[in-house]
Amino acid sequence: LTQHKRSLEDERDSKLAAHKAELEGVEHKIEAEAAAIQEWGSLTKEEEGEEAVLLKKIDANQEAHQEMEMTERRLRDILGEINAQTDAMTATIEDLEADRGRLESEIQAVKGKVQGEMDDAEFRLGVQAKAIAGLEGFKRKLESDLEYVEGKL
Repeated sequence: LTQHKRSLEDERDSKLAAHKAELEGVEHKIEAEAAAIQEWGSLTKEEEGEEAVLLKKIDANQEAHQEMEMTERRLRDILGEINAQTDAMTATIEDLEADRGRLESEIQAVKGKVQGEMDDAEFRLGVQAKAIAGLEGFKRKLESDLEYVEGKL
């Protein structure tokens, strides 16, 4: 039972370490996604600023009007892509946060299960120790009775 207890403790430690490593990986992914969102946010602001400049040039220079319209469409497409990527990253972060919550719940469940098994093993070891002590006492009594009987013979 002691060896089983050690095995359960090793299994618990192994599972906890694996879940902690996985949780750290999820946190690193969340941080990376958040940094990417910030980068895309600055790109969005840059693109929006560039779009405003182009609109002013269209008013000032009618000869370049068609070229500016094409550039504006390109920038709008890029802005749409950036917004779509930002939405996708936000969804990814939400998924990763949900995974983190799920993993934390699983860690707590594993901790509880392993602790229950350890408590059960400790209780069984206690019962076994009491049984051994009782049997040793009974053995001493039998040996004493045997000595007494042999002494009478």
